[in-house]
Amino acid sequence: MNERDEHSLIQESRKGSIEAFGALVNKFSYIVYRFAYRLMNNVADAEDLSQEVFLHAFRGIKKFEERSSFSTWLYRITVNLWKNKLKNESQEGVTFSLTDLEEPGEEKNIELPDTSASLEEIVDKNVKIEIIKNCLETIHPLYKAIIVLRDVEGKTYNEIAEIMDCPLGTVQSRLSRARNELRIKVLKMFGEKE
Repeated sequence: MNERDEHSLIQESRKGSIEAFGALVNKFSYIVYRFAYRLMNNVADAEDLSQEVFLHAFRGIKKFEERSSFSTWLYRITVNLWKNKLKNESQEGVTFSLTDLEEPGEEKNIELPDTSASLEEIVDKNVKIEIIKNCLETIHPLYKAIIVLRDVEGKTYNEIAEIMDCPLGTVQSRLSRARNELRIKVLKMFGEKE
């Protein structure tokens, strides 16, 4: 299939073209999976959530009005399905685990250490990164989502407002509270006072 622009793929998908929707899935599957993994912290759960996102998108493509980008719409579906999973899990008494946010099999940019840095400094930096990741797992799930969207995915405040379906001011205040809660937890882990 020739590479076609997003708009024409959406239009063809609305008309029932499975081939066009498949092209959209191919184009956006990595970002959906990456975001789902960062929310779920489990390969199988992230794969399941990603499949649910595209199934939901396929069923709702006729309602997609293109007021936002297709990727923003997919992020929003992901967040909504994730929230539903959290609600269902909380009713079942499931707790959150402290796991790594790195994606299995993903190539990582490896920074070569500064030759002036000692081995102790390098190890100390890696320990601090792990502590921050673990603390991120202990904050409120919606706070985690907003930090991942802004600080990991690099989304703008406007994009986050659209994804989270809330006003811009709410995004800013939630992000501030989320960062503050994370900061407090990190400081406690390092044995420092607020």
